[in-house]
Amino acid sequence: VVDKLHCLTKLTGLVGRNYRSVDSELFSRVINMVEEAEINHINVTDQQLEEVFTRISQGSQLRKLVISGNDLSNIQPEVLASAISKLEEVNIGYTGLTEEQVKTVISALDGKDLLRKLSICANNLASVDPELLGKVFSKVEVLDISSTKLHELQTTELFRAIKQKGSLNKLNIRSNNLSGVSPTVLAQGVAQIEEVDMEST
Repeated sequence: VVDKLHCLTKLTGLVGRNYRSVDSELFSRVINMVEEAEINHINVTDQQLEEVFTRISQGSQLRKLVISGNDLSNIQPEVLASAISKLEEVNIGYTGLTEEQVKTVISALDGKDLLRKLSICANNLASVDPELLGKVFSKVEVLDISSTKLHELQTTELFRAIKQKGSLNKLNIRSNNLSGVSPTVLAQGVAQIEEVDMEST
């Protein structure tokens, strides 16, 4: 059956279903055959998730992955980072990323220009180096970093980088404290963005 799916390019409608009994290799193979996959809030094993990211990191058809709402905390940081750096659109919001995973992922994206849209909301990013965070995040076009516990140095560096780079055109930074950012830096950064969500900041 899998071999007959070569025309399939987008996989959706899997939300909330239980796939724990599916063979890990088969599950990963199907996900990586398409260009877009939405597998958010599904019931799967760590092994299945690890296999998905391993295959992506080795090269696949996948360009867009929505995997929010799944616990990714047990995925090897290097495997996760390598996979994400090979995608154009990624949603890994609400995935319980560890400090090591977050640092490894952001570092892997440094110097890479493939990723255009990133949602990493509701993960703790407080441990990421401020300069690196600003450099990486300012290069994507659409960014959701809402509820990520950013601190003053990080938010300041982000808006400084946005002002200098000008790649970001849509930003969701709601539920992060921006009170410590200089009004001038904040205004100059926001002025470079087409759409900004700063609710509860």
